[in-house]
Parts: sequence; C-alpha cells; structure tokens
Amino acid sequence: MTRREILILMLATVSGFFGGRTAPGRSVKAADTAPVRATRFELVDASGKEVAFLGSDSQSNTVLAFEDENHHLVARFGLRGNGPVASPFLDFAGKDGKPRLNMELGSMDRPIFALSDEKWEGRVLLGFIEGDYPDPTGADWALQFRYPDYASIGVLRNPIDGSMSGVLALSNKKKLLLRVPPVPDHGKN
Repeated sequence: MTRREILILMLATVSGFFGGRTAPGRSVKAADTAPVRATRFELVDASGKEVAFLGSDSQSNTVLAFEDENHHLVARFGLRGNGPVASPFLDFAGKDGKPRLNMELGSMDRPIFALSDEKWEGRVLLGFIEGDYPDPTGADWALQFRYPDYASIGVLRNPIDGSMSGVLALSNKKKLLLRVPPVPDHGKN
C-alpha cells in the first residue's frame, strides 16, 4: 500500500468512528399488530416452488416440513397426533421418500430412536420398546437390530412376575439362536 492509500484508510476509519459517536440514537418501536392466523404457511423458492411449510401434513400432524425437488418430505419436526396424546417427533427421509431416521416420545412420553434403510423401516431401535397397547407399567428398554435377522440387548420386564432383568437375544428368520438368560419353560418338558 502506498502512503496515500494508508492515509485515506485512516481518515475514513476516524471519520466513521466520530460520525457514529455523534449521530443521534434511533430506537425503533415495534408496531402493535394483531397475530397472524392461518392453517398453513408455505416457503417457496425464487421460482415459486414450495420448499417447506408450517401446518398439517397428510397424517394430520402439526409440522415444520421440508420437501425435496420431487415433493418428498425429507425432514419433519412437529407433533404427532392431536390433543393430550400429541407427542413431539423428528423425522428424516431419504431421496426416495422412505423413512431413514425417527426420534420421538412414544405414547407414554418415553423416547424412541429408530434407524431405517430403503429395505426396512425400523431396522435399528433404541429406547423404550412399546408393546401392542399402551401399558403404564411397561419398562422394556433395549437396543434392537431387526431384519433380516434379529439381535437385542436390553432390560426387559418378565410378564409373569414383573421382575426386571438384562436380556441378550439373537435369532434368524426361523428360530431363536441364543437368549441369555434362557427363556423359562414354565414347567414344560
């Protein structure tokens, strides 16, 4: 830099500093407005194509959702269900629109984390393992690998006496290969 350029730069800096110090402060008060109400808000790109929305999805969940160029919902954050049974969730989908990752609080506010691929939804589960119906006494927690074979490690409640125990299970499509502790035979020979 030449000496002239350095002097111009210094003069501009000093002038900006003093100009900013002597300018009257301007505070802007937010306008009093009524809330905006709608059933759906859409975010569009420069061409007018919808890329995201805030509203209800096709399953009536309240979501903030993002779409890809093929109109697949690739990311959703929201509430699954309505009213007192609504539970928060986060879903990611692949380019094919099929689920890949799901995190949610299940029916009893217990966390579930699921990983999927293009062949099988829920290939890996981590967290509370829900039964076929909500059971307030349910206490089964596990890491499960499913399809084509099955592996599980977790803490499960014995449905007969209610005791809790650690369990490791391995099986293929046809039979149980290993279970520690073994499945009790309950008097069968």
